[in-house]
Amino acid sequence: MPGCNKTTGCHKPTGCPKPPGCSKPPGCPKLPLCPKIPLCPKLPGCHKTTGCRKSSGCHVKVCCQVQCCKLEVVRKDQVSSRYCKKHTCDHFWEPYYENGPPCELKKEPTDSVCSHHVSCLVTLCTNGRMQYQDPKSGPDAPQYKRRRYCCEHTCSDQGCFNQRVQIVDEFRQYCETHLCHFAGGCSNRSVDPSEFCQRHKCAMCLAPAVDRSTFCQTHNRCEWPMPPCPNPKERGQIHCRFHITCEDPNCPAPKAPDSRHCGRHTCPVRNCPRSSGDHHLCDNHRCHYEDCEEHQRTGGGMYCSRHSCRSDGCPDCVNDMGLYCDNHACGWPCCCEEAEYEGKCKKHLKACFQEEAEGCLRNEITELRQSLQENKVQVENLNRQLLQKDEKIRRLQQRSGTCCQHT
Repeated sequence: MPGCNKTTGCHKPTGCPKPPGCSKPPGCPKLPLCPKIPLCPKLPGCHKTTGCRKSSGCHVKVCCQVQCCKLEVVRKDQVSSRYCKKHTCDHFWEPYYENGPPCELKKEPTDSVCSHHVSCLVTLCTNGRMQYQDPKSGPDAPQYKRRRYCCEHTCSDQGCFNQRVQIVDEFRQYCETHLCHFAGGCSNRSVDPSEFCQRHKCAMCLAPAVDRSTFCQTHNRCEWPMPPCPNPKERGQIHCRFHITCEDPNCPAPKAPDSRHCGRHTCPVRNCPRSSGDHHLCDNHRCHYEDCEEHQRTGGGMYCSRHSCRSDGCPDCVNDMGLYCDNHACGWPCCCEEAEYEGKCKKHLKACFQEEAEGCLRNEITELRQSLQENKVQVENLNRQLLQKDEKIRRLQQRSGTCCQHT
């Protein structure tokens, strides 16, 4: 074709509708990028020169300008990006700064902003902005989006992503909304709905607390009922210094919360007003066994579970064996079982009965032996008498026989 320097593979050697000076043959796959065709002022990369319907939206499909990307550019309200949704920086639609220009740079498909807008908005900060998972992201958009600040300059309050308050060259932990507004400077979080933290807020209202107190000027009065006390409260207390002192004699320590005594002299049993004195518990709740400091057994009694008789309903103290009192302990030496009958446990009661039975049997045997011995003597005496009588009879018989022979 005359004037065309690329005829190899051209399927339209004649009738080419190319502009004057175009060296590309008709049908060339690079024709849409021909530098001789003026670009559409509405869409970047649009080569439509005639019939462009700008009022109703361009009807030409324009591909992303990223190399090897075949996706269509993204459009909103007749405004088009130069890239597809995967490669368009979020700040093309939402400027990085208020009233700033839209971003024309491409981004990576795995991120939501371009490399120029990855950094934190705080001046001179090079940290990357915080990322979060976007529940509205689709298959052609990144799963994670960017906050406005990095983790070092984002408010520490959960769910808040505003910038931290900067004082001189130091950043506090919270933003202007959540930082304590104490005049003397405080880095703690404010307690909703107050503008002050727990330390600098009045314990009864939202006003700031006065110096060295947890109450404001209105509520900073001792709450001692009778007679009313005009003294200011101590910090963290509802009473003044005079009314928070331990009531135990000669003890200057402050009272424990909800107690009339200090921590050393307060009985640890709930709602107990008595002093524990030199013990851990007061006399009403302490075990009375010698120097024992344990709590009395639940259910009544003056002793703890260790020193109370194990027998049901018995409030007495245990004996030296340490299990039962003298009334309920087995009387057998060194036995720790409970007595059930005649001061003996089952085991030793049986042993006692067996011992008594054996003693009775032995006595009966001894008596039988004695009786047999006496009977034996009697038998021997009778036997001896019989022998003597037999001997007399034999002699008499011999005599009678001799007399018969002579006659």
